[in-house]
Amino acid sequence: MEKQKESEMKENFYQKIKSQLLAKGLVVADLQKNIREENVDAIAELIGKDWYTFGKYMKVEESTLDHIKEVGGSKLGRKKKLLEYCISKKLRYEDIIYGLYNSSDEHNPSINGVLDYLLTQRESEDPKSNERQSSKQRRPRSKLLQQQDVPWQAIFEERQLNQPKLTKSQGHLTPETYADHFFEMLWLEENEHMKKLEE
Repeated sequence: MEKQKESEMKENFYQKIKSQLLAKGLVVADLQKNIREENVDAIAELIGKDWYTFGKYMKVEESTLDHIKEVGGSKLGRKKKLLEYCISKKLRYEDIIYGLYNSSDEHNPSINGVLDYLLTQRESEDPKSNERQSSKQRRPRSKLLQQQDVPWQAIFEERQLNQPKLTKSQGHLTPETYADHFFEMLWLEENEHMKKLEE
């Protein structure tokens, strides 16, 4: 029962965080990366003030958290000690973001900070990926990707009344006319299917 609840919480987490990932050009696989020792200082600064609650959500035992509180010194020092402890347990970016998410919600500014940091790490490790991403962003959106008013989007009765004018042949297809041709073919398929059902 506990595992099922945890799995549902994880699924809910991914649904809520997906839009933030996409907005930054990240994917779930980016979250699966382990955090390394050299990342501790930067990430410690991104974790909110309540490092103790965050630690609980990271499933760190209270006795360990109390020990970190004693030896950590400042809040930043405690956060670093907490992260170092978690790294020894193979901490991933996903775990940190999930902990931040559980300790407040998906609008926690710390989540955004960790995602930004992860993006800069990915870009520094793989500059080619960054070039591909930026070239995708520079390309203007195709007319095909924009919402089109086509008979297929109407309700069934309206679609039946508006038989499309068929594209002469596939040789005349261009990127601009392909969507129209596709919806014409879809209309014909639906029409054929309806005739067969009526027989």
